Amino acid sequence: SEENILNKKIAFVGDYDSTNIALSMISRNEDSFVFDIDKKLLAFFENTAKTNSYKVNTVHCDIFKYKYPKYNKKFDIIVSDPPYAMGGIKKFIEFGISLLKDEGIGFLAVPYHENILLTEQILFEVTKLLVENNCLITDNKKNFYYYLGADNLKSSMIRFKKIKNNHPIDISKLYSYKEKNVNRPIVIYKDMDGDGIF
Repeated sequence: SEENILNKKIAFVGDYDSTNIALSMISRNEDSFVFDIDKKLLAFFENTAKTNSYKVNTVHCDIFKYKYPKYNKKFDIIVSDPPYAMGGIKKFIEFGISLLKDEGIGFLAVPYHENILLTEQILFEVTKLLVENNCLITDNKKNFYYYLGADNLKSSMIRFKKIKNNHPIDISKLYSYKEKNVNRPIVIYKDMDGDGIF
């Protein structure tokens, strides 16, 4: 909602879908940054912002080759729609998490397939990566978005939170199981007290 993004520093990690335009026009937030490898796309965002009297900061970068430590832990929110392959998803998640402050919130689009086992495998790998980096999923909107004319190309939207954790999370406590009458694995993490976190 608008009240949740006002006065927040937001990073868009790759933004082929131009999400920053909609959010910037709503919030008029001067602390929005777009990180992307596509110079033409970044120029388009700058021109759109100028035409519509809002500010966007663009950073031309290649997160597959370089690190950008000057932006580490500078953002309250990150939004990312990575390439739909595990290598790309992993790189975008790692970079996005590096940008987030402790207690920061991330929004991540991941592939949603009709093949439910493949979808759950991707979710498990994403969850594992997030937990390894002290982040916990707080919501998962399945089949959140689809592309017109591409019936097989759908997305789920994962919301996660970066937690300040003074002890490393034991990834061996991350597992999946099947509930009665639910035909999909459910990801569970047990914290040090044995309570389920998600």
